[in-house]
Amino acid sequence: MWYKNSYRRHLMDMHINDWGEDIFLRDFDPEVYCDNLKAANIKSAMIYLQSHVGFCHYPTKVGHTHPAFLEKPDAMKRLTDLCHQNNIDVTAYYSINYNNIEAEAHPNWMIVPMKGDAELEFGGDRYGLCCPNNPDYREFVKTQIKEMLEYADFDGLFFDMPFWRYPCHCKHCTEKWKAVYGTEMPNERDTKEWDNYIAIKEIWTGEYAKEYYDYAKSIRPDLVIYYNYACVMLPADEFLSSEVLNDSQDFASGDLYRGFLTQSFTCKYFDAVTTNKPFEYMTGRCDPGLACHTVTKSDDKLKLAAMLTVAHHGANFFIDAIDPKGTMDSRFYNKLGEVYREAEKYEPYMGSGDLIADIGVYYCIEGRGMNVKSEFGTYNATFAASENLIRKKIPFSVFSQRTINQISKYKALIMANPRFTNDNTISKLKKYVENGGILYFSGSDDPKLLKEFLNAEVTGYTHSAYTYLAPKPDYEELLGGFNAEYPLACQSKLPFVSGVEDMEILATITLPYINKDDPDAFASIHSNPPGTPTDYPGLVIKNYGKGKVIWSAAGIEAKTIKAYREILVNLLNYAGLGELSVTANASPNVEIIAFKNPNSITLSAVYITDDEDTEIQSPFEIRLKCCGAKSVKLLPTNEEIPFIQNGEFITFKTRELNIFDMYEIRC
Repeated sequence: MWYKNSYRRHLMDMHINDWGEDIFLRDFDPEVYCDNLKAANIKSAMIYLQSHVGFCHYPTKVGHTHPAFLEKPDAMKRLTDLCHQNNIDVTAYYSINYNNIEAEAHPNWMIVPMKGDAELEFGGDRYGLCCPNNPDYREFVKTQIKEMLEYADFDGLFFDMPFWRYPCHCKHCTEKWKAVYGTEMPNERDTKEWDNYIAIKEIWTGEYAKEYYDYAKSIRPDLVIYYNYACVMLPADEFLSSEVLNDSQDFASGDLYRGFLTQSFTCKYFDAVTTNKPFEYMTGRCDPGLACHTVTKSDDKLKLAAMLTVAHHGANFFIDAIDPKGTMDSRFYNKLGEVYREAEKYEPYMGSGDLIADIGVYYCIEGRGMNVKSEFGTYNATFAASENLIRKKIPFSVFSQRTINQISKYKALIMANPRFTNDNTISKLKKYVENGGILYFSGSDDPKLLKEFLNAEVTGYTHSAYTYLAPKPDYEELLGGFNAEYPLACQSKLPFVSGVEDMEILATITLPYINKDDPDAFASIHSNPPGTPTDYPGLVIKNYGKGKVIWSAAGIEAKTIKAYREILVNLLNYAGLGELSVTANASPNVEIIAFKNPNSITLSAVYITDDEDTEIQSPFEIRLKCCGAKSVKLLPTNEEIPFIQNGEFITFKTRELNIFDMYEIRC
């Protein structure tokens, strides 16, 4: 398939309205568009056949063609043909659910908001939202899929916006709900039925995603089909989709704009979950986002965005936005061409191998949109844990309940305040630890995990969110020098658990000074210093088969502060983590990412910062597990790098690092 050798991709956003004044898209020119793609060294282009506005950019019989394309109906077909003539693959873009024109034309297709949600009219909110459960709307989408595939010879089809932006109370949703639960749909959040709504919405998402996928494949079995999967990586909101979309797409892809640490995490997750490689990471040209239409990322940020994806062996995808009149800023395409020509040099060394990772970080997708009892949520804690591992140069990957079968390759697992762990996952975790693995988990939002691994139950929570972990005397060094008098600050409510037996209690919970007559009284006006020790366990470690289980009542991994980072690593080492596969004495901002092949290792060093300009890093040493190394070469020049073999490990010194370097180690 074309995507296997395509690493330089592009999309030109064309969500352009019409005011009836012959202004918008009047200057659109397929030849100029293609010339810009060539200047940018694009291998695969995604082009708009339709947009959130709802206008089609081809002659549609059931929808509404944008007036500019009524006058030039073959423009997008011409662009597709030009791309193919220049060896550029073409994917058609189609926006599902977001469709202003058709929502206005068919009011009965629109989402019906629940009590308290914003009105879904076209005033303050620019988007007209169609309900995916509406059968007439779904038939309309399939008709337009057929029209597009008959219009031109596309290599792929991309569906954007595959989620409910708001909970819907239209008759189709309420009837489907009642058929399952026999009750009225919840009309407000935080009810006992809200979790059921989140769950059934995922089932409905899977249903329509598969329907569109199967229908398009029935017309063109060779067509590559995928959805915007970015929604799975966003923070807690009930409208976001889970991994169910991955069942109806040919590879993982999504657009994200949340910084380079998020990009690093997302690349690892996409690499782990994608059905076929390479995954695709989308990001915008503009800084900080597409709303800044004329502001291009700095040269260093453009390069870093591309090379961080290269380091993860993924396909780069930059998104620009067309000028309303239909023109493009060619200056950006010349600049992108420089970046993509540099990235192209590394493509021969990508596309194969397994990411080297000593730690598996659990991404609790099911728990993002739910109400939690604890003070720290699984989403933020998970991303903080990954940042801490990057800062400490600990190689890691990401797993979820869908990829639970991958965990046997990790030395240790980190589960940051997980929720809704299913029976299959618990069974796999038990087997993993019994066979010698290390499991660290925190929080109390999953009583099944507490019961299974600690035989513990939550009996209550601290009244105050100003809490502390007080190390037992033997574990003060393990916990960074904190002690009973000066314990580790947690700044979150902590659970009281009972039933903890047959394990080491490393630290107990300490509370602030407590006034028995007034629980809200303070001892110090600006803070709540520790003053009330308890015997409740706050941090424990337990033998479990051949492995170890560490549980923390507090989210130690959720603090991106050096002291907490050191404690997290101390705990993993105390449990027997052992020597890491890769280490480096580089800046905390440098991440080392390595892929192992049968006879070689491809290793990348990336300087990660959200600053406009990066700093050149002095040479540093990398230590890598590699038996019988034959050579270390700097890519793509193949310059030989001296190395020392010491047992199972080699050590070599890098050159100065300017954002990105890649090395090949032959074994």
